[in-house]
Amino acid sequence: MFSLLLRPTWLPAEDQFYISKITSLGVYDFLTQHAITSTIKWPNDAYVNDKKIAGILIEHHLGGSMLNASIIGIGLNANQQEFSKTAGQPTSMLLESGCTVAVETALPELVAAILRRYALLQQGGAQRIDEEYHARLYRLNEWRQFETGKRRFRAKIVAVQRNGQLLLQDATGDTKAFAFKEVRFAP
Repeated sequence: MFSLLLRPTWLPAEDQFYISKITSLGVYDFLTQHAITSTIKWPNDAYVNDKKIAGILIEHHLGGSMLNASIIGIGLNANQQEFSKTAGQPTSMLLESGCTVAVETALPELVAAILRRYALLQQGGAQRIDEEYHARLYRLNEWRQFETGKRRFRAKIVAVQRNGQLLLQDATGDTKAFAFKEVRFAP
């Protein structure tokens, strides 16, 4: 686990979800460098098949209408072989690749991968980031059960809006946007 401080003072507050996108894509890039194929579970966790390999939490600090700072917390399962029974269905780089991870070299590699995505955003690469984030979404266009409050429904992920809301389409073709913690995959 580690935290990374960014100062995206050039990024409007309304575009703060780009920090989630570049972070999750940086983790994706890092895992790919280690021959691990992952996806991004909205909004930004890393999954290998149906198992969580990394979690990301981000706290933003605003300065008026612009971001002032973003604190990114990342927990990456590197060399774990056993997990708590309450941990859901996790996995680790060791379990997926069969190789022990040298944490002292992996950390700077992961930070560099995130900073490359950050630089791309800063240089006007938002469209490319949008496309790559969307293409790597976990369970994109798959019919699944979701929960919102006490209601269960079947829908598919069709997109993520610029503000980070998840767009789900139901069987009737209706599309609805959900903010983080308003909806989740049903067990």
